[in-house]
Amino acid sequence: MDLSYHATILDFATHTVAPATHVFANGGKVQDFSTSGSATGVGDVSILAKYNLMRQGSTGVALAIDLTVPSGDDKNMLGSGATLTKIFLVASSGDKISPHINVGYTAAAGGTGAVGNQFNYTGGVEFAAAPRLTVVGDLIAEHFQTPTGSPRTRPRTRFSKAQRPRSNRRFCKASHRQRGV
Repeated sequence: MDLSYHATILDFATHTVAPATHVFANGGKVQDFSTSGSATGVGDVSILAKYNLMRQGSTGVALAIDLTVPSGDDKNMLGSGATLTKIFLVASSGDKISPHINVGYTAAAGGTGAVGNQFNYTGGVEFAAAPRLTVVGDLIAEHFQTPTGSPRTRPRTRFSKAQRPRSNRRFCKASHRQRGV
């Protein structure tokens, strides 16, 4: 992985009275940083359990729990360093066009404090374009409770094609969508 970024210090409060208060090590307000590295190994391991609360025709509602244990090396970006417990509700419906929604909460414990608790919600639709091709569009949002207690929301949009046999894509696939599978 290669990382390069351009950083600028915006010192709104001290720029007129003490302009040298906030500077980089080079003495300036602007600096470029770059680094690279690689790592190989096992990441964090997730265990998922799901219980179908209701199933009626092609509509279903399930409750799921996802436990992620910090088995990966967080220093080499192979894991988070924290134990994550996620409880969420999964609902899906339809046949050729299938809307779905996931709503849940993730509690983080341990680690360096870089991973906080979060409220997760996903909504989207699947379209069975062909017997072995499903097109999926999801709107994913995560509302983080940072370790300092201040909340922040990070919405994400994901559109993907899933090439799976149609018979396997039904209800159980919706529970994996939250992870980006």
